[in-house]
Amino acid sequence: MPSRKYAMVFNLWMSVFMASAFSLVMPLMQGAPTVEFLGPHGWLVGFGIGLVVGWLVSTVLPLGMLCMKAALRFGAKPGSFAANLFAAMLMGFLLLVFMGFAMIAYNTGFEVMGGSTLFDRVVVGIVQFTPIVVVFVVIVYPLCQWLTELFVKPVAASAGVGESGSFAPGEKA
Repeated sequence: MPSRKYAMVFNLWMSVFMASAFSLVMPLMQGAPTVEFLGPHGWLVGFGIGLVVGWLVSTVLPLGMLCMKAALRFGAKPGSFAANLFAAMLMGFLLLVFMGFAMIAYNTGFEVMGGSTLFDRVVVGIVQFTPIVVVFVVIVYPLCQWLTELFVKPVAASAGVGESGSFAPGEKA
């Protein structure tokens, strides 16, 4: 399993990229003609909300480990490209759910607007942004790994850990 420090730095990089993309793309896809940089609904506020929520959720919840276990459960080989890609896609989708909820709740509030509830707006947002997350994660995941490895080294494979950084099924931590 990667060290806690490695996971925290990786989660920070992933949250930075996801928050910056969401805070730019979400308002545009929801009908805003432009995205202002400052202001109560500007890019900077959206970025801050997305960064804090994404990093806290991915750090507190063991998303990386759960996503890799899901990939292995579906038959991917540990350390393979398919396992890493599946785990990254699932992690990106889960971050979309949490970050999307927080950002949509902040921008639109909890009340009913035009006949749609917050739940309706979040579901529509998730459906709209899932294709963007799929493409974005394919591009950003290797970049996040590279940036993380500039600061923190992953645990060596000789320590009983697979290439993917997760324990093979049946191994104990």
